Amino acid sequence: MSNQASVRGNTRGQPLQFLVVGAGLGGLTAAIALRRAGHRVTVTGYDKDGQCVGKADYTALAKGWQHKYLLAHRVDLHAQLKTAAVSLDGAGHPVKLRVASRVADLDLQQATITLVDGTVIAGDAIIGADGIHSTTRAKLTFVRPEPSGKSAFRFLLNRADMIKHQAIDQAIIAEGELVFWLDADRWKDDDRSWNRSGSQQDLLREYEGFDERALALLRMADPSTLKVWRLMDMDTVEDWCRDRFCLLGDAAHPFLPHQGQGAAQAMEDAASLGVIFPAGTGAFVVPSRLKLYQQCRKVRAETVQGLTRQAGADIRGLESAGKKVDRMTELIQINCGYDEHHNSIHMLRIWENSNNPPKLWRMPVSFGPASGPRQSLLGSARRWSNKGSSFVSRTIKFKTSRTLLQNLLPNSSFSFQSPDSVAFASYVHTSLQNLDWLGGKGYDYVAFLLHGIVYRKKDGSTVTGSFVAVMWENLTDPILTGREELGCPKLFCDIGVQQNASSYLMEASWAGGAPFLKLQMEGMRDKQVSEAGDDGALFFYKYIPATGRPGVADVAYPVCVPNPICRTINRVQTARTANVIFDALNEERLPTLNHIVGRLAEIPLFELAEATVAEGVDVQDLSTAYRIE
Repeated sequence: MSNQASVRGNTRGQPLQFLVVGAGLGGLTAAIALRRAGHRVTVTGYDKDGQCVGKADYTALAKGWQHKYLLAHRVDLHAQLKTAAVSLDGAGHPVKLRVASRVADLDLQQATITLVDGTVIAGDAIIGADGIHSTTRAKLTFVRPEPSGKSAFRFLLNRADMIKHQAIDQAIIAEGELVFWLDADRWKDDDRSWNRSGSQQDLLREYEGFDERALALLRMADPSTLKVWRLMDMDTVEDWCRDRFCLLGDAAHPFLPHQGQGAAQAMEDAASLGVIFPAGTGAFVVPSRLKLYQQCRKVRAETVQGLTRQAGADIRGLESAGKKVDRMTELIQINCGYDEHHNSIHMLRIWENSNNPPKLWRMPVSFGPASGPRQSLLGSARRWSNKGSSFVSRTIKFKTSRTLLQNLLPNSSFSFQSPDSVAFASYVHTSLQNLDWLGGKGYDYVAFLLHGIVYRKKDGSTVTGSFVAVMWENLTDPILTGREELGCPKLFCDIGVQQNASSYLMEASWAGGAPFLKLQMEGMRDKQVSEAGDDGALFFYKYIPATGRPGVADVAYPVCVPNPICRTINRVQTARTANVIFDALNEERLPTLNHIVGRLAEIPLFELAEATVAEGVDVQDLSTAYRIE
């Protein structure tokens, strides 16, 4: 089974041009995600001499997650992302990296970037991924990063060297384990650079009295990699996007290092953009899609940001407040028990459904609006001409008892126009072929209609037409769409047809059993097409029972389809004789239809009014149906 989630998009559209300012982990990941979505991407600000530092592998909690938990060395990860972005292999257009191309200005409405050398680069959208000290952020807000009041030493050690030391080896238990030492914060006022070189002497002085195993590690620090990292924090940025511009990663939500989530959240931002802009996305929707990106990401990123601040709180304050000190497992579950790709797919579908014309929904609703005769797979109205679709419709119209037929009307608002004790009814069997919404396939239906019906509204006005008491079809899809969307009283049965130049036989049966209904015609001959009549409006009565409340309806109202027969008739035949034959069978042989067939079998055929076969094209989709009141 493929694990690729489907997001609807017009793959025939032209790729968008994305300009990414900043070539860090978030910027490169965004470039890859957008490349894979089929767009063209240019990344500015890539420093070919840039340095990154990072961590190792961790597996302790991974059994409860879909994917491996990895802590990657930033240098290696950055190199891999760069390779994936610019590679000639793989999906999409290779990303264009502009080396040492500093940005001087942005035009958010036109989506253009002006470089310090005067070069202007035009695109459809700009992504500000230029880190905590972002210059692009100034286009949206005056919020700036400020010192958090804390600093951290950071450096890398070779594990092979560490395990040679006996004391250290006892602390490093196994591959993939992450070890923490927690102690009270140690303060020293310092307003120097946020990322400056440190000395081993300063390092050991700050950690004087600490666990000997930890001190042994600190003594192994390579002075050439030892840095004092001034920890910066920033107030919330209210809006991450405007016009054709958005922020990503630390430019939007810088992180303190207490969970190692800064790069992870930037990459989640990038994954979201790759989903929000599927192949075929038009340039005109860029501003609204960027707002959707913010909607997908802002709460999540700021939640993890807040938890990171809590993770770095002084343990003395936590202990005095009676709060849990070691929350690592809990926080990792929050960080890793989430998938932005899946979340953004869901949010995009919700957005598409709410920002397009009203759509038809049917159960199961978990999968969004459904395709049908009145709606395409993309959720748009079909507005089809049905060219190529065809029908053969056989009608046996007869005179019968009005006083018996009226017992089939659902309530007193329905009545016959004429007070006569006789009325007309019809059995109509239609075969449909080459239907666009069924992929060129078709189906058959058999309907029983009561003619000359009037519906009187509460205001006294009336609507006239034919009432459909029941309709059988031999395919599930039109049964579901007709019942749920239109309120048509459809049921399933098997329908067999035998027809030649002079005769016709239809047999309706259930579950492979004996036929319960037969329609027959003999002595068929052609007649002029112009003699074919108009069937007028159709009435249905839509009814859906309330769950767990017998006798109570969730839905109960009349439906009208005005002038439903909008089609081209090419041939009409009439029959010399016709007959309707019922066999109610019994409840055991016809368990779900016996109550219907038994009632229909009671209806007498006083006189044959007409028996016709009409053939033609352009099948109507009944999209004009409306609730009467």
